Amino acid sequence: MSKKILLLGISDEILVYLIKYFKLNNAEIYLVLSKEEAAPILNEIEKDVVIVKIDNNLDQIEVLLNSVEPDIIYNFYGSYNEKQYKLEDLIENSYLRTILFLEALSHFKTLKFVNLINKEINIKDGSLFECYKTIEKLIIEKSHFYKDNYGIKVITKYRTGDIDEDFKGILEI
Repeated sequence: MSKKILLLGISDEILVYLIKYFKLNNAEIYLVLSKEEAAPILNEIEKDVVIVKIDNNLDQIEVLLNSVEPDIIYNFYGSYNEKQYKLEDLIENSYLRTILFLEALSHFKTLKFVNLINKEINIKDGSLFECYKTIEKLIIEKSHFYKDNYGIKVITKYRTGDIDEDFKGILEI
C-alpha cells in the first residue's frame, strides 16, 4: 500500500525534490492550493501530483481529508517566499489555512502534521517581517494547543535554507 501525502502550499525548489523523492517511493501526492494560487513551479510538478484547489473552508478540508485519507501532511504555508506574498496572503494562507487544517485534524488523530517554517528569512519590509514573525509564533502556539488538547501529532520543523540539510531533515520525520 502506498503512502498518501498532502503538501499544503507552494514552496521553493525543495518541493520539487520532495515530490520526485516521494514519487520514486510510490507515494500518492496531493498538492493543496487555494483556488487563486499559481506559480511557475506547477508546470514542473503537475504531472507527478494531484492538484487540489480549495477555499479556506473547514467543510472542504474535512471532505478532502476523508476522501484522501493521507498518512502525513507537510505544511509549506509556514515557509515564506517574498516574491509571492502580500500581507493578506500571509495571513490567509499561512495562518488561517494552518488553523483550519489543525481544526479538521482534531477528528483525524492518526495523521502527522508537519509545519515547515523558515528559520532565517529575509523580509525587507519591516512591518511585513513583524507580521510574519507574529504569525509564525501563533502557528506554533496553536499547534501546541491542538497537540496538547486534541492529541494531534504535530511536528514543527525549521528550515535552514540549505536545501540538502532541509531535505534530509524532512525525510527524517
